[in-house]
Amino acid sequence: MTPLLESLRAGFEGDVTQRAALNAVLDAGLPSARSEAWKYTSLRSLERRSFKSAAPPSTIDGKLLVAIPSPRLVFVNGAFDSALSDVRNLPAGVDVRAHIGSHDPAAEPCASLPHADDVFARLNALLSLTGATLRVAADVDFETAVHLVFIGAPAESDQAWHLRNE
Repeated sequence: MTPLLESLRAGFEGDVTQRAALNAVLDAGLPSARSEAWKYTSLRSLERRSFKSAAPPSTIDGKLLVAIPSPRLVFVNGAFDSALSDVRNLPAGVDVRAHIGSHDPAAEPCASLPHADDVFARLNALLSLTGATLRVAADVDFETAVHLVFIGAPAESDQAWHLRNE
């Protein structure tokens, strides 16, 4: 197994069903030049890298977000930051929130991805434990932009985080 896939397996925190699904994806491996969709894309340098699960930095200067109006949800190194987020003053029928925690494996979009070429979508679906959810009721006229802000703060090593937005 490549260092990339081994590092993703090592940082996984899921139940038995999710781990079995992850192992199936990892055992299939990354697509190669033999795959029509990937024949012009070499993944060799990516395969050699390994990633650690990201840890959010202790602080991010809120001044960085002055130009981004609310409503906004802010994620730093893949983790929701409530102090930098602001979803006040939304009209009734509009729900914007960060979701954190495990997900229902039966609802995973990776189940509908039949090809090995979809390995990155499958991995993201299985590894994501955080992200944003936006729900607008059918009868609501809502024209305000909702900003999802993703900040990658520097770290000592390569980090991976996987967000799923709905």
